Amino acid sequence: MEVNISEDMHQVQFDFFDSPIQIHDDSSVVRQLVRQQQQQQHRQQQHSQQHAEGGGGRQAGSAAGGAPPAFAPAAHARIPSS
Repeated sequence: MEVNISEDMHQVQFDFFDSPIQIHDDSSVVRQLVRQQQQQQHRQQQHSQQHAEGGGGRQAGSAAGGAPPAFAPAAHARIPSS
């Protein structure tokens, strides 16, 4: 990525060299955090129920298909209120 700033600091030019980018505002990031936490809690509940019923299931901590989760926020993360 290349950034050019005008001398008067009023214009900024970003060059991403044809690389795809995504810009997310804070509300979309918070929604994604909440969604991922809910999915993680749901998987943990299912895992606990499987063990309580004597079922094996997949190993704890593995994501669907054995792939790592795309976004795994810390369980203790706090989101400041506005």
